[in-house]
Order: sequence, then C-alpha cells, then structure tokens
Amino acid sequence: MALLQRGWSRCPICGSVLTSGEGLFATSGVAFPDTDPLFRFCDAAMHWRCYEQWPERTRFARAYFRMWRDAAAKNHHWGIVWADDDVLLTVNPRPPVEKADVLLAATGTNMRVAVRDWESWIGGGAVAGETRILVRRALADVLPRLRSVASSIDALKERAVFPPPPPARIPSRSEELAGLRRFNRKARQRAKGAADLGLRCPHCGSERRDHRFSDLSSHPGRSFFTCAACSRSFSHEDT
Repeated sequence: MALLQRGWSRCPICGSVLTSGEGLFATSGVAFPDTDPLFRFCDAAMHWRCYEQWPERTRFARAYFRMWRDAAAKNHHWGIVWADDDVLLTVNPRPPVEKADVLLAATGTNMRVAVRDWESWIGGGAVAGETRILVRRALADVLPRLRSVASSIDALKERAVFPPPPPARIPSRSEELAGLRRFNRKARQRAKGAADLGLRCPHCGSERRDHRFSDLSSHPGRSFFTCAACSRSFSHEDT
C-alpha cells in the first residue's frame, strides 16, 4: 500500500505535490461511506510523514484493516493463519504466489513475505529490515503472537484455514435454453457445410458427406450426427 498511481498528484493531508522518490502511503478500495469526513482520503496516496502525524490515522487504518480482514474470510486462495484486532496473517503457499501476508491494524500497512523466507523474517528480519518507526512499533507488538502460532514454515502452512470456495452458480432455465439455441445453431451451420465438404467421424475416422444429422432444435434437445459408417453418434463439437 505504498504505491504511487497515476492520477494521484497531491497529498490529501498537506496538499503538496507527491513524487515517487519519497515515502508514500496509499490505500485501495473505500472503507468509509461518502457521508464520513474520511471518505475523501480513501483510494488515495499521501506522504508517509503526513500519515504518521495525522490525528485521524488510527481510525483510518483500523477501518481499512477491518475491511480487509472481512474480505480475507471470503478469499479461498489465502488461508488465515492468525486474526485478531491488531494483526491478520494469511498465506498462499501454492505456486506461483508462495507468500505470507501480514496486515497491521495500527498502521493499515501490509508486508508480503516469501514462504521460503518466513523463518528468518519471523525470527528477527521483520523488525531489522523495517525503517518506518511506526511500523516497527506495530510489528514489535504483534510478533510474539505470530511466533507463538507460526514460528516455522511447516507451522505457517499447517495453521492456515482456507475459506471454502464460492458455490458453483447454477444457470437459470432461460440461460440453459439460450445456450442450447446457440449449440443447435452452430450444429445446423456445420451440417450445411458437411453436405458439401464432408465431416470426419471422431469414432471411426470415416470422412463422409452422408452422415445423418438429427436437428433437435424444436424439442428442445442437443442436435447430433450419426456416422454413416459406424452408426455411432457425435456432435459438431467432437469434430
């Protein structure tokens, strides 16, 4: 969340120009209703130095933390290793991602850590490599909790609970009929071409122009061909 995107030109806190060469803080998404005074700061970038000293920082950061924590409960690609009011630890151990994500409520910032580097990070690299004082303090507060549940790569993976994937959507009857009409329309087009150019049976390999075509558009049903050589049926999608 420390990215400068196109369209962000001025810090909404101090009003001065943003440049990519300085420390920035940015959010994505909207965590406040448009009636809230903090709404205008959503989905925007600001100077990190301004953000650190901002009186509304705590309320702003925790609102985003809650939003992202709620979203994590529905993301079946990332397993939840630990979640409380101060920190959210998730992991996606599958390639090509293979990363853990630590989200801090006190700062609204997150850190992505390669799974292979997790033990060195949780063992001390997290704080040693962090230059922002505010983030260092937040990390120092939550790291003992994270170490207690995931001090190793194996524990990180084993502790992860993956939300179930969303149920498969069942198409409506009207959608089924529309799909069937498209199928039969293409089958009729293929039958017209087969009368001139021939059609190859996927079963026996016989390529002929006299395969029988059964048009079931009016039933409704899936139209099909019957091979003139082996008498087995097939669809235009099989050829």
